[in-house]
This record gives sequence, C-alpha cells and structure tokens, in this order.
Amino acid sequence: MGFMAHSQIQQFAQKGFVIHDNKLLCVRKSKDDPSWPLHWEVPGGRMDFGEDVESHFCREVEEETNLKIIPERPFHIWQWTFEREGVERQIIDVARLAILINLNTVEPSLNHQANFDYLDKVEWISLDTLKN
Repeated sequence: MGFMAHSQIQQFAQKGFVIHDNKLLCVRKSKDDPSWPLHWEVPGGRMDFGEDVESHFCREVEEETNLKIIPERPFHIWQWTFEREGVERQIIDVARLAILINLNTVEPSLNHQANFDYLDKVEWISLDTLKN
C-alpha cells in the first residue's frame, strides 16, 4: 500500500508598514498568485534559513518595491496556516514600521521581485482611502 507523506513546516515572515506623505506603501498580488490573487497587502515575506532578522526585513521590502528602508519597531504578530502539495505550513508573521532611507527616491518599482512573489502592482495609497 502506498501513502503520501504529510509534512509540516513553520516559517517566520515580516510585513513592512512604510508611510510617507500620508500614504502607505502597498503591493498587489497578481491573478496568478496561488493563495491570494488580486489581494492588496504591504510588502514583506518569509525569512530564509540562517538569515538575520533585520537584513531579512530590508531585503523583502526592497525586493518587492525597489525602495530601501530602515527597520523600526514591530507592532503586531499573528499566525496563519495553509496547505499546498501535501505540505502544511504555519506562518508566524510580524508587522513592523519602517522609514525610507532616501526621501529623494520614493517611486516604487516591481523590477527586483522574485519569481514567486506574484506581484503585479506597487503603489503609495492614501491613508484616507484606506480608512474608507
């Protein structure tokens, strides 16, 4: 008799809340994203094994937006799970504030995203728009 092995993985992730000129930096998942198609969120992602926490945070934001940041304090933590291809994953996510390093370069770009980021937009969205 054959059976499919079921494995479980726990991962750490960080999300960056970058505010500039009363706007929040946001990214949108593409229609091809397997988990959250066309879903808006803030930049960030999962940490690679052996990566430093601060370096990871800066890398993820720069990778998804092409903007360099200075990490600030964490302000929220949550967890979520999903299963794909027989692997159950638990993600421990931390929300952190961040500030831009260079205020002369505030135009975001998707030019540096990784293939598995599945992003199709990056924009500064007004905090008033988000409240509504």
